[in-house]
Amino acid sequence: DGFYLAMIEEINDDGVMVGHGAWGGSRRSFVLRPYDCLVCVEARFEETLPGDSTPTTIDTATVEGNPVQLVATLDNSSNQDLEVHVDVVDGVTGEMVNDEPIEVTFAPNGRRTIEVDVDTDGMAWSNGQPADARPFDIVISDTESGRDLDTASTALLVDPRPVVLVHGLWSDANT
Repeated sequence: DGFYLAMIEEINDDGVMVGHGAWGGSRRSFVLRPYDCLVCVEARFEETLPGDSTPTTIDTATVEGNPVQLVATLDNSSNQDLEVHVDVVDGVTGEMVNDEPIEVTFAPNGRRTIEVDVDTDGMAWSNGQPADARPFDIVISDTESGRDLDTASTALLVDPRPVVLVHGLWSDANT
């Protein structure tokens, strides 16, 4: 009445299985993916504004020069210990944002959070125009094999600093 799995013929390094079985009396092939992702990544940007000690999630944009952190939550969806290497890459320059590789070890079905400082100076303008949202890629790879496990992308919109005009010291209403 359901799908009958007769034989698994191959399993790759990601745990994806291929084989054959039966459905409704007919022989059928199948592909089983045990995980959407081996290490799943969720990312957001946070900033701590002057005079406030609590980080705030950036919903729309930040202002150029504000201290910002990319916060990534990593979930190990497998049933084994994992050691992974995390790189945060600026999508415009292609350069790593983190100064050195981040190594993360976590237990089966474990969760870890990493934080990477992002310098927003110079991100508000592109060729004399306000810049588009800047993409960042979080690349997770297996420490031992170097194989990519997951990549997540997120973007940060950086607004230009406000311009404040101050009337001159020796000025009056006529100037």
